[in-house]
Amino acid sequence: MDLQYEKDEISTLNENAKVTNSKFYIDPKTKYKVIPTHVHEKRGTCCGNMCRHCPYDWVNVKHSKVS
Repeated sequence: MDLQYEKDEISTLNENAKVTNSKFYIDPKTKYKVIPTHVHEKRGTCCGNMCRHCPYDWVNVKHSKVS
C-alpha cells in the first residue's frame, strides 16, 4: 500500500467521522480507535498525547530528548 493512498484513506475516514458525528473511527492498519478532528475541536485544547488529527499543532506535547 503506498503512502499517499494511506493518507487519502485516513483523510476520508476522518471526514466520514465528522459527517456521521462519530467520536472515533478504527484505523484500518492498526485497528486502534482514532479520535477525529471535530472531537478535538470540541475539547478546545491539545491534550498532549500527539493525536493524529490534533488541530492545535500538539502545543501541549512535552518533547523529551532521546539519546
